[in-house]
Amino acid sequence: NNLNIIGFRLAQNPQIKLVVKGYIDPTTEANNCELAKLRAQNVKDYLVNVFEIEESRISIKTNTNNCFPTDITRSQSEE
Repeated sequence: NNLNIIGFRLAQNPQIKLVVKGYIDPTTEANNCELAKLRAQNVKDYLVNVFEIEESRISIKTNTNNCFPTDITRSQSEE
């Protein structure tokens, strides 16, 4: 639902540009930066295909050696 809200707002405000950052879970996904990049690309593709946002308005940013979020969750619960 959050992604739909973002897509709607991008569609209503054509001057807005978006940077999508891809991350991985450091406890279960090692340091798989390709997975992080793929996740970011999937978000971009969804916004472009569903809300018809111009591709040039959405850029993808990932690291090549560290794809962990800045504030890593410390708990390892299933939730």
